[in-house]
Amino acid sequence: MNTFLAHLQDEEGVEKHLILYPGITHQEVKDLITSSFGSSEEVVGLYDTEQDVIYPISILSKVPSFFSSSPAYTLLKDTSISLLRSGKSLIKIKFQCCCPPYRKQYGY
Repeated sequence: MNTFLAHLQDEEGVEKHLILYPGITHQEVKDLITSSFGSSEEVVGLYDTEQDVIYPISILSKVPSFFSSSPAYTLLKDTSISLLRSGKSLIKIKFQCCCPPYRKQYGY
C-alpha cells in the first residue's frame, strides 16, 4: 500500500508528520489531526503560506499524495478563517485540486 507523509503545523508552530493513504476517509483524517495536535476546535482547512492558498481539509482524504511533497501546511480552525477574512490581505481559496487526473475522479 502506498503511503504519503503530510507535513502539518498548528497556528503555534507545532509541527507533525501524518501518514496518509489512498482511501483514508475524511473522518479518519479529522480524527488523526485531532489526536495528533490535541485540539478540541474543528480544523476546516490547510493554509499554504508559500502560495497564499487555503485548501479545504477534505482534500487530504481525497488526494493525500498532493500534500506529500510540499512544505508544512498550517491548520486552520473556524476562528482562523474569520481572522483571515478580516485581515488586510486577500487570501485565495482553492477548492479545486491542482492535479488534473483527480479532478474527474473526485468531481472537481
